[in-house]
Amino acid sequence: MGTPIALVIATAILSSLFTLGFGYVVLYRYLRREFEAGLREAIKRINAEVGPEIEVRVKKGVQDAVRTLASRETLRETTRSMARTGAELVNEGIKPFLKIRRPRHDNDMLDSDDGFP
Repeated sequence: MGTPIALVIATAILSSLFTLGFGYVVLYRYLRREFEAGLREAIKRINAEVGPEIEVRVKKGVQDAVRTLASRETLRETTRSMARTGAELVNEGIKPFLKIRRPRHDNDMLDSDDGFP
């Protein structure tokens, strides 16, 4: 009685393996190639249709930006003002570190009357 049950289980396992193998070949390999080919075609079509439009808009944007630049003198003064402000900020930040504080001692060598230690 055990032989027909084993035969049914073996048939089910082999059928499942065949179905998985067929699914892999058909779905994964064939359909993937078809999907990738369609995707490449869609990208080419989008580039052909939208690419020139984007190029024209970018070119116009750059031209508008160049046209609206400030004059040379305004740029020069702005640059100088920014440099001056930066230098002042650095100077104010470093000032506390540059102050040299020497402790005063009664027998300081620089306070001697003869000038020699």
